[in-house]
Amino acid sequence: MSKSKKPNSTSVYSEQSAAVLSYKRVDPERFLSLPSGKFTSPSTITPLMFSVIAMAAVYSIAFYKREQYDTVSEWLGINAYYGIPIVIFGFSFWSLSILIFKYFKIRAQRKALSLRIVPDTLGFVLSSSTVDQVIENIESSVEEPRKFMLLNRIILVLKSIRNVGRIADIDEMLMSSADADDSRIENSYTLIRGFVWAIPVLGFIGTILGLTDTIKEFDVVLDIAANSGNSDNTSLVQGMQGAIGGLDTAFFTTGLALVAALLIHLLLTFIRKSDDELLDETRDYCHQYIVSRVRV
Repeated sequence: MSKSKKPNSTSVYSEQSAAVLSYKRVDPERFLSLPSGKFTSPSTITPLMFSVIAMAAVYSIAFYKREQYDTVSEWLGINAYYGIPIVIFGFSFWSLSILIFKYFKIRAQRKALSLRIVPDTLGFVLSSSTVDQVIENIESSVEEPRKFMLLNRIILVLKSIRNVGRIADIDEMLMSSADADDSRIENSYTLIRGFVWAIPVLGFIGTILGLTDTIKEFDVVLDIAANSGNSDNTSLVQGMQGAIGGLDTAFFTTGLALVAALLIHLLLTFIRKSDDELLDETRDYCHQYIVSRVRV
């Protein structure tokens, strides 16, 4: 009969010669030697830079193939629709870059949950005489521990144990730190929510412009019909084609904007759920391995 395996976990006490966890290796922004945001929040510069690169690549390919695939260049808004699709794609790529970086930063922060900060030794308690040992082992075994939300929260609490008189004070400090992290994460979605609101508005602006063109073309058609009767069918057909072109602008920009906003909103919901789960797991970890072991 095979023995059941214990869940995988890493103790910072099991390896002192090398770092168990390195922020530079797991965080996507730091790994690329780019400005790194705090915890699961990307910096403003990095996603913007990647979105500009993606836009440049897509539009360069479309422009290069404009003669072979003319509809592709028009579809991307290079020579059509008043350039509104260019702005829609720009906001969309920027939003997607933020969410992609957040996904990998959440994964990086989760790695700290596999560490066992407090020794599993029976009878070990966290007190003013043992916190220095725990902090020293964390800082010697994890590179840049304050960059991890969990470890930053724990270190702040451990350094305050000497100054508290009740275990409830520790719990309150952890709750205060959790609220601050929750507020910081919530603020990191402000820009994306702004884009999700702005993208459909841009589509509706395209609708207004397209309908305006349609009305103007219909005026031309009516003038032709009034002045020439039924003798100039070619002019009437050209006028109708111009009117239909205005409707094309109206419906295309709106459809493109709604699809882009929908996809970004769905991805935002998925990433926000992962962020909330990380916050809950971090809170549970602190209660299980810190608050329950504190003796004041």
